[in-house]
Amino acid sequence: MRLSFFLFVFFPLLGNAQENSTVKWVEDKSLEQAKALAKQENKYVFVDCYATWCGPCKMMDKNVYSDKAVAAMLNEKFVSVKVQMDSTKVDAEQIKALYADARRIRQEYNVIAYPSFLFFSPDGKLVHRDFGFKDANDFVVLLSLAENGNKQYFALIEKYFNGYKDYSNMISLIKMSGQFGYRDTALMIAKDYKANWLEKVEKVELMNKDIIDFYLMFPTLLDSKNRFFELCFHHQQTIDSIGKEKGTALKFINYIIGREEIWDKLLKDKKPISNDPEWDEITSSIKLKYGVQFATALVPAAKLRYYKIIKDWSKFAMVKDEQIMQEPPKRRGGLLDGNSTWYLNTDAWTVFLECGDSVVLSKALNWIDIAIKLDQPKPNVQYLDTRANLLYKLGRVQEAIDQEQQAIEQDDATAVTSGKTKGFFHDEYASTVLKIKNGEPTWNAP
Repeated sequence: MRLSFFLFVFFPLLGNAQENSTVKWVEDKSLEQAKALAKQENKYVFVDCYATWCGPCKMMDKNVYSDKAVAAMLNEKFVSVKVQMDSTKVDAEQIKALYADARRIRQEYNVIAYPSFLFFSPDGKLVHRDFGFKDANDFVVLLSLAENGNKQYFALIEKYFNGYKDYSNMISLIKMSGQFGYRDTALMIAKDYKANWLEKVEKVELMNKDIIDFYLMFPTLLDSKNRFFELCFHHQQTIDSIGKEKGTALKFINYIIGREEIWDKLLKDKKPISNDPEWDEITSSIKLKYGVQFATALVPAAKLRYYKIIKDWSKFAMVKDEQIMQEPPKRRGGLLDGNSTWYLNTDAWTVFLECGDSVVLSKALNWIDIAIKLDQPKPNVQYLDTRANLLYKLGRVQEAIDQEQQAIEQDDATAVTSGKTKGFFHDEYASTVLKIKNGEPTWNAP
């Protein structure tokens, strides 16, 4: 009799534990049908928008939805729906039947990243959203937030438009708006936050990471008269330490000086206003207001960019040669290092694609020769490819073929060490060789 009682009590409990260890997904139902079910059960709706090719989506299935705490919370408080946003040849019929629903969800709710999570209230109203992989703990926090009427994104937005403005927490609302794809809303709130909060608080309150992150999101809201710009200019090390990244303050300084002293004078409605800008006047103005170092750093780079915009390749090459003489390039360097061999390569490649002047092409060949010399003993194969293409456009056909073959051999040799049969660029470079041999252009000929 005792045994029977034990079995009677224990097995129902076991059943509940098993039931809550796995998410109960509602299948074969559209979003509207899931909303109707949630209304009957007085639950929220959770929608997981995923794609079959999405790695983070698979990680959510494997590591998060299998978590007992996650499953228990979803099963207790949400009607959970998975929506496949892409289509494949092997999709089951129940997936195909919901293609139209998936398209509508993507368009209506601006689903731009995977996985995306949508949360609807029991009455069917979108109240919160998020995206990207979350571990189990973070996902439980997200679920708690999604059912909290004081923290749901759309509830906060509604409060904002109804006149409730909590400036102390507004950066969070701005960030969410931007992350979720509501950029116009984010910018509108950002302008409000700047005008009615940042410009009124004490200067010392501007020296915190939230404010730095805010202006990194909206640098166009800064100008040289702004108090935050003054802090960046006079307290660079402090701003860098708060932002936890060296050069943060200098990014703001260069951006503002470049915009106000250079680009506002060169472009109108994003279009060039002169073929021969007053570079001396621009340089003198920057020196007078900010110092020689900023004129030296910003003006040459601006000249290169401007002549590239107007496609004056002779002046572009002249400025590039001056730059090389004044500050010899360094070996390798990163994508943010404008004085690295990589930028010799990219500028030479741009000239190859855009210019037909043999004098300028010869200068570009010299740039790539410098890059290759600095990049020894094994130069970047992309440098070799750039050189081959320049040689070909200059009419030095056999040299071009030999150079491209060298690029292929070096690329393949690197691949062998990693267990591959051919290099990453093998097919592309082999196609280039074939075009050269056939006398076909390797650039976009008009």
